Amino acid sequence: MSFKKSLWEFLGLRKDFEGDDIVINKLKTKFAISDLAYEICVQRIAKAICKCEYRTYKNGKEDKGAEYYKLNIRPNPNQTATEFWQAVVEKLYDEQEALLISEGSHLYLADGFIRKENGLKPDTFEKVTIGTYKSNKTYAADEVAFLSLSNQRIKNLLKSTMDEYGELMDVAANAYKNGVGMKAKLHISSQGRAKDDEADKKIKKALKTFYNEPNSCYIEREGYNFQPFDTSRKGTQQSTRDIKAMLDDVLEMTSKAFLIPSNIANGEVTDTSKAVDDFLTFCLDSVLRLIEDGLNNALYTEQEYLAGTKVKVNAQTIKHVDVLDASAAIDKLISCGAKSVNDILRIMGDEPIDEEWANVHWITKNYTSIDTLTKMGADGGPITTEGGGTNENENAGVPE
Repeated sequence: MSFKKSLWEFLGLRKDFEGDDIVINKLKTKFAISDLAYEICVQRIAKAICKCEYRTYKNGKEDKGAEYYKLNIRPNPNQTATEFWQAVVEKLYDEQEALLISEGSHLYLADGFIRKENGLKPDTFEKVTIGTYKSNKTYAADEVAFLSLSNQRIKNLLKSTMDEYGELMDVAANAYKNGVGMKAKLHISSQGRAKDDEADKKIKKALKTFYNEPNSCYIEREGYNFQPFDTSRKGTQQSTRDIKAMLDDVLEMTSKAFLIPSNIANGEVTDTSKAVDDFLTFCLDSVLRLIEDGLNNALYTEQEYLAGTKVKVNAQTIKHVDVLDASAAIDKLISCGAKSVNDILRIMGDEPIDEEWANVHWITKNYTSIDTLTKMGADGGPITTEGGGTNENENAGVPE
């Protein structure tokens, strides 16, 4: 059962429910609030994962072949990679599970399936549907990428918060309406008194139209006395900001259950660098590892994986890198030999250079081993062994 469908249950609302309109509206309000907060958090995760690069390796060496194209450009004829991975994340969170099927050179997300748990034996998946296509094939667990995510904590959180905040928001909304609304009394003399309930209903309907319409006229008959009340209640009038604050509370609590920093969920731009790091570490990394493990299970055998044929999800592309702001760090990464020029270009999202030297790891001469330092003379003379040099700022191996 999907998470959205289960919301109707624990909010006490059935789709075929017939009853008091006020009760239904209150329950719908609770559903809308929780659904909005939930969708914001899911979309934050989905949009981030869509930016990831799925690196493919063959026998330990990176390979940009058919598998790379399938995972990063077009998994199947009907979806781009962005559309596909967005759908996978949404399915994973809405249904708590997702099934990826590899058919030939294509990868599909199953719309429906039946999982048979076989205890000590591998599970099987039957009656797989993809759009209007229904497969008669039974898939073994090692042929598919089955992703399972437990979000029971989020369900419990939303249930408790909606029960409380739904009532509070109803009170706040009613207080605001009363504060900006208008009330009046209609005094009817004995001569103009309505003779039946039907006449009273017509009067109430006329007054309701008079209040609700921006341009209206109330016809006051002989024997009627219309007297408006002042309902401003100065000092206690409710503001829409108070209602928004409650919505922010719901979103903050929901984002905490997703392990998403609240300023990312709210779309705030203050201190985003630290927040993105936390977002990657505590929320995205576990989901990406789940996807990575599932893909390696579906696409490769145990022998292929151990031989270095595998998929690795690169999450560095999620975080935007400003080349000017990161210039000092880039220089250090290259000069210490940690990254090649092409490695840096890929991190920044640029195309690599088709030159052999761009794949070489460089290191400055002022980096040397402890063994070399111990061979220096007592007078601190120049190093003459391998790895040293008389000019510490000179680079080794830099092309002319």
